Amino acid sequence: MGKKILIAEDNTSLAQALQMSLEKEGYEVFLAENGEEGLALAEDKLPDLILCDINMPKMDGFEMIKRIRKFDWGANLDVIILTNFSDEQIVFKALSFNVFHYLVKSDCDLEQIVEKVKKYLKNK
Repeated sequence: MGKKILIAEDNTSLAQALQMSLEKEGYEVFLAENGEEGLALAEDKLPDLILCDINMPKMDGFEMIKRIRKFDWGANLDVIILTNFSDEQIVFKALSFNVFHYLVKSDCDLEQIVEKVKKYLKNK
């Protein structure tokens, strides 16, 4: 398998569509429906990249990323925020967590997300 990607997203249909598209590109993909599950999977699988929603049950994406950053392996782990929030304050907060990119779901389609991931991981 190729590089590992964790998708932390509570929208199951979007998460599964992303998973299928990314697996077709040769990536190993893991799904988490909430931040707690995402944190546990990140610790277990040590992904190369995380696609992370902000608004999730049990633990939001910001808290998940904050906790991941405390680990040596997670301090510089690449994260792409994938959310519906486009508010400048939220974007600024996300960038303060050292995220690679911030994508607003309504502004991009599945193919654009996959292309961003491919382009980024190609350079890693």
